[in-house]
Amino acid sequence: MDCETYNGNICCGITLLNEEGDIQWFKEYNFYPSGGNSQVYKNDKLYVAGHTNSNPRQFVLYCLDMDGNILWNKEYGHAFKNESFPDLLLSSNDQLWLCGSQTKTTDSNVPDVYVVKTDLDGNVLNAYRYGEENDGSYKGGVRQTLDGQILINYTYCPETCFHLWKGGVSSVDDDGNEIWYLDLPTSWFPDRPYTVQINDSTLVTYWHSEDMQSGNDPTPSAFYYLNMQGEIQDSLVLKSSNVNSMIDLEGVYNRGMIGCGLTYGDDNTGAYAWIVRVGADRTVLWNRLYSDTLNAGDPFMFSDIHPTDDNGFIAVGTLANEMTGVAEAHTWFVKLDSSGCYQPGCGELVYVSAHEEPKFLKGIGMEIFPNPASDQINLRLPGDFKLSPNLRAVLLDAVGRRVFDVPFAEHELSVNISALPEGVYYMTIRDGNEIMTSRKVVKVR
Repeated sequence: MDCETYNGNICCGITLLNEEGDIQWFKEYNFYPSGGNSQVYKNDKLYVAGHTNSNPRQFVLYCLDMDGNILWNKEYGHAFKNESFPDLLLSSNDQLWLCGSQTKTTDSNVPDVYVVKTDLDGNVLNAYRYGEENDGSYKGGVRQTLDGQILINYTYCPETCFHLWKGGVSSVDDDGNEIWYLDLPTSWFPDRPYTVQINDSTLVTYWHSEDMQSGNDPTPSAFYYLNMQGEIQDSLVLKSSNVNSMIDLEGVYNRGMIGCGLTYGDDNTGAYAWIVRVGADRTVLWNRLYSDTLNAGDPFMFSDIHPTDDNGFIAVGTLANEMTGVAEAHTWFVKLDSSGCYQPGCGELVYVSAHEEPKFLKGIGMEIFPNPASDQINLRLPGDFKLSPNLRAVLLDAVGRRVFDVPFAEHELSVNISALPEGVYYMTIRDGNEIMTSRKVVKVR
């Protein structure tokens, strides 16, 4: 996100939510976040990884208390090389592994996989490089098995980074020494491999298949089932005309796995968020796309998915649209049941956003009454809200067209809607280009 506090740098925004999804606090930090799988929790402390905004970049690790206060932050890497986008693992012996990329030389943009290992105080214990023999190696993710293996996943170019990509998984011990290595098939799509453990004896790696097909993705997504020595025992190919890209994969222990990401369909409407659930019997239980109810948004992706105690899932991603006239990007938190549905009985394409009004991190409370309404609605802002000369009330119809746009000069405003067709509308309060809050309005006869 663009960071107002730090001179417009890209910064990391962290939000604490309660069990109902309500915002407890929101704070900004001056570093570039890595995204999914870059936060861990230990002893009432939150560790978050990313890289600096400086050039050259370096890994950065922040330690926060549960109120979001910075306890310490440290940087890692070579003073004249670029280190970027580390994943973060908390190992079973309480060590932090930052796994990302580092350029091969000070004047090169071609990376190798770079790993820094620290203690819980951020002190460096060791550092490792992998994939130096390749033309370029790009990190995937880092995970740990129950027997202590550290699994480092990455994409690499065997000769030249043009059309052909390969995936690799290195299993290393606590000292970074390689135990086994798995070389994955060639793909036309530069995806990121992920490896998870799904039971006591089985690992699963997501990558692509050499089982060629026609359509947008000639090397379709695939799951490779491995024994604990990294040997392929079986595979499951997701044949589809869509281009699928996995961004997170999690084991549902003894019950299969769940993966999320994005997919591009044949209808040229942009990306859909995508979730696939595979059972313990190695069959796809369900495979769903997720979109904005109004078709005015582009739910670009789900970047994290987490199994919950009720056998459901929480998915986190990005929803972007321009329905208010300004390009917006919002973080998307969605609680799903065990079938991937927001409400029971959903289909292959799940529409989400109409069920919940958005919560704005810097938002303001606003009352709209009556609602539903037939002739007039009244808007009321909190009495302590400081009015701005740029504050406006903008009413949008269900496809994002502006119905009216008027200054909000006082704390209360009345709007005549008698001439509008019945249906659903959205009232947004804007201060310049910033959306302060939004509410659904229902027009009835």
